[in-house]
Amino acid sequence: MKKQHIHANIHFYLSVLIAFLLPLARYVPVIIILLTLNWLIEGDFKAKLKKIAASKIALVFILFYILHLLGLLYTANMRSGNFDIQVKLSLLIFPLLYTSRPLANKQVQQVFIALICGSLLCSALLLIHAVSSYYTTGENNFFYE
Repeated sequence: MKKQHIHANIHFYLSVLIAFLLPLARYVPVIIILLTLNWLIEGDFKAKLKKIAASKIALVFILFYILHLLGLLYTANMRSGNFDIQVKLSLLIFPLLYTSRPLANKQVQQVFIALICGSLLCSALLLIHAVSSYYTTGENNFFYE
């Protein structure tokens, strides 16, 4: 199998995994790191940068992230600022990853199906947990506080 084809498959399957596990946000950062490592190992940065520069939407998100970075120069609370930068890191990473290696329409549909299946599964598990908690301890876990 060709190296580029292997990286494309890894990119797609990790994208599906991110979408499926999105309701369980605890595991998503690890998969994003794997997706980014795949992107870096793949190489061909010249072609990737051309695709990114051609995408105005990607540039808007990247510039928005850069503005947040510049905002760190003016903050008095660096701890909060650094946390904010970490939370918004996806505004930088996802445009880089998905404009330089876009998914095909069929793949995007499969990613959406994975998101729906993951959401339904998570909802069912939470509902089962709330019902069992209610009947065993009498605690009402049907609402988020």
